[in-house]
Amino acid sequence: MSVLMIAEKPSLAQSLATILSNGNMSSRKTGPCAVYEYRGSFLHHRDIQFKFTSVCGHVFNCDFEARFKSWDKSEPAELYDAKIVRLEANPNMNLVRFLQKEARGARYVVLWLDCDREGELMQWFFLFSTSNCLNSQRREHLLRNSRHDRRGVPGVNGKSADGLPRPL
Repeated sequence: MSVLMIAEKPSLAQSLATILSNGNMSSRKTGPCAVYEYRGSFLHHRDIQFKFTSVCGHVFNCDFEARFKSWDKSEPAELYDAKIVRLEANPNMNLVRFLQKEARGARYVVLWLDCDREGELMQWFFLFSTSNCLNSQRREHLLRNSRHDRRGVPGVNGKSADGLPRPL
C-alpha cells in the first residue's frame, strides 16, 4: 500500500519528508517537482510506501469559456450565465499529469495545505486531478479545512448547503 502526500510548496515537502522519515528517505525528480520516498506506518498499517511531493505555482486557473475570451465581442451581462472552465495553469509544466502519475496506485492522498480559503480551493483541485488514479475501491476523503472564516462567511468555490463542492 502507498500514500501520496502533496505539500503546497517544494521546501515544505522536503522539510516534512525529512521529519516524517527521520532523515531516512530517497529523492528523485522526474517531473516539475521532487518526490521524496520513504517507508513508515500510516493509520493501522505498517511498512507503507510514502511518496511526498509538492506543487510549483498554481495548478489550475478558472476562466470563462473560450467564446468570452474577447471582451470586445461579448456583453458583460452574458457573463452571469457563462460557463466557467478549469484550465491547467501552466500546461508546459505538466503538473496535472505529474500528480496523476504519482497518485497512480496510491490508496490515500494526504494534502499539506494552509488552512485558509486558498488551501481549501487547492484541496478540491488536487482531488479533482488525482481521484481517478487512486487504488481504492472505496474512496474516503477526510477533509479538515477552513469551512468558515472568523466572521462565519462560507468557504470558497461555491459550496452547497451540504458542504460539498459544486462543479465549476
